[in-house]
Amino acid sequence: MPTYKTGNFLEDTWDILVFTANGFVKNNGELAMGKGAAKAVKDKYPHVAISAGTVVQEYGIKLENSIYKYGLLQVSKNPKIFALQVKYHFNDFAKLHLIEMSINKLIRLAEEYKGYKIALNYPGIGYGKLDITQVGPIVRGLPKNVYVYTLPSK
Repeated sequence: MPTYKTGNFLEDTWDILVFTANGFVKNNGELAMGKGAAKAVKDKYPHVAISAGTVVQEYGIKLENSIYKYGLLQVSKNPKIFALQVKYHFNDFAKLHLIEMSINKLIRLAEEYKGYKIALNYPGIGYGKLDITQVGPIVRGLPKNVYVYTLPSK
């Protein structure tokens, strides 16, 4: 079971940062990162948007024009940042089947990096419009070195 925390995952210390993302690559080559955790990551690490777009186009499965399926991909080496796919298009609601596929890849990554603290924003519950009761059973499968963050209630 993961470690649950309240707070902003960008303001904590971590070895690997994982943020929720979509599969839409814009005409300029950037992964669409205009809302939620993805936007917060882009604001703090501007290089990630173009890097993520490049990696998604190279390693993702192209579904249609600018939409890709990839699950989990490393989009920055320094700092070590991964994109965890929860939706196809940025305007979509999060998809449980995508979250499950992506979380399964994250489980394997977390097992490979047992001694690392991996920070992840809670997938699918912000702009993904899902509820913790829907996503919780999937997230519970993560190991304890994955720290799952929810923002404090307003």
